[in-house]
Amino acid sequence: MPSSQTAVWRAPAEKDLASSISASEIESYRTAAADEEQGDPITNLLTRTVDHVRGYLRGNAKIKMGPKGTLPESLIAPAMDFAAYDVVKRVPRGNTQDRRDSRRDATSLFGRVQAGTFDIESYGAEEPQGSGQSAELASSSVRRVTSKSMDGL
Repeated sequence: MPSSQTAVWRAPAEKDLASSISASEIESYRTAAADEEQGDPITNLLTRTVDHVRGYLRGNAKIKMGPKGTLPESLIAPAMDFAAYDVVKRVPRGNTQDRRDSRRDATSLFGRVQAGTFDIESYGAEEPQGSGQSAELASSSVRRVTSKSMDGL
């Protein structure tokens, strides 16, 4: 019997955002937004992003939501792509087409989750432990090559 583990929902952190944009862009955003926001601008951005994504998730009644401020592990990276766009639009480099595409793709994925056409892990759901991938081994005893079909080689 395969062992299982509980699906992970967690709050994204600055290190997650750093997987989508550079540390210098994060610091530039922090400096640019510091005068306009109470508290740490990156923390505020991550909170807004999580709230935005959770709005999509609440639209799918089949999803059991995790604690406030958390997202399923499978949506952390797309959420950071979504947030990265907001960071970069405030810093001198601006947004590239790749970043606009990443934000659009993330938003599309959130919509698919909401519509139920892309499944994510519900909070507390049991998942099989392992690589998350499976393969089926198939074999056949049918002989496909014969000496007759090899004539002329």
